[in-house]
Amino acid sequence: MYSSTLTKYRSIQKIKLESHAIQKYQGNVITLDEARRELGFDNEVSETDMYAFKVTLESQLEQIDAQADASIKTSKETMQLQPAQQSSKDGLDERSFNGKRNNRLE
Repeated sequence: MYSSTLTKYRSIQKIKLESHAIQKYQGNVITLDEARRELGFDNEVSETDMYAFKVTLESQLEQIDAQADASIKTSKETMQLQPAQQSSKDGLDERSFNGKRNNRLE
């Protein structure tokens, strides 16, 4: 009975220490290397192999690329739809306001 209780206590203490190390890392109190050392892991790890890079950052980069492509496509389509504006002899374009051309400058 005593052995079982001691084992449970040690397991709980280990979980507390691991959780604390993770919280310190997430709170920018310690570095990744320090957190891994406290957790008993090897420090020889590539950050590009970690979840945050593989899933979160890669999907954000893909989303940024998709938004940029959509913006470029929209800009090109908008430019194609706009009629070329012709200039008159006074250098003003041929647009009219309320159906009347401003003739004061001629």
